[in-house]
Amino acid sequence: VHKFLNRNRDQLDPAVVEMLGQSQLQLVGSLFQEAEPQSRGGRGRPTLASRFQQALEDLIARLGRSHVYFIQCLTPNPGKLPGLFDVGHVTEQLHQAAILEAVVTRSANFPVRVPFEAFLARFRALGSEGQEDLSDREKCGAVLSQVLGAESPLCHLGATKVLLLEKGWQRLEELRDQQRSQALVNLHRSFHTHISRQRILPRMQARVRGFQARKRYLRRRAALGQLNTILLVAQPLLRRRQRLQLGHWQGWHSSE
Repeated sequence: VHKFLNRNRDQLDPAVVEMLGQSQLQLVGSLFQEAEPQSRGGRGRPTLASRFQQALEDLIARLGRSHVYFIQCLTPNPGKLPGLFDVGHVTEQLHQAAILEAVVTRSANFPVRVPFEAFLARFRALGSEGQEDLSDREKCGAVLSQVLGAESPLCHLGATKVLLLEKGWQRLEELRDQQRSQALVNLHRSFHTHISRQRILPRMQARVRGFQARKRYLRRRAALGQLNTILLVAQPLLRRRQRLQLGHWQGWHSSE
């Protein structure tokens, strides 16, 4: 039993402690029950092992909350000297890390991978309207079906991303540029039409008012001419009537 405690200070596995605590033997079960916390006047000084264990638990908890990324560093030359780029040395590192093989494989199998939200933000206008009730994946599928075809080999819908070949991506970008150019042309045309109307409208209104004024003047002039004609025709009749009335009055006066 020499140095027995020093050789057996390692912490037991929690599963082993739990299993022994549930033992049907009363002695064994009582030895592995959770100890009740004892009230002490002050905290004891932490040992080096307890501090190491606490730091390890904190590190594990932090790693569990984090998203771990592995970064492969490449040295430009064997001696890591500045300003010297050894192509053969870098190529050998790329081969050893299988980076070139990964690039070739990715290029052969849908190199363009876009999340659904980013895809819709860029190409939503290429699809048809009335798709508000669909999910993002269904909206992306509708756009791809309308642009590239329902069973196109240029695209594939993943769980969270749209997978595209380079040719399919270029086709989408081409249609997007055409649509934006047409929208700019229509906007410029509408703006130019609006400005032209603002400039021409006062002139058109002035011409309409002038035409209406001339029309009223000609109508009044025609009516005045007709009235003068009637007066010219009626004057001899009026004179004759006056003479007849005058002769009749004179004859009646002489007969008295």
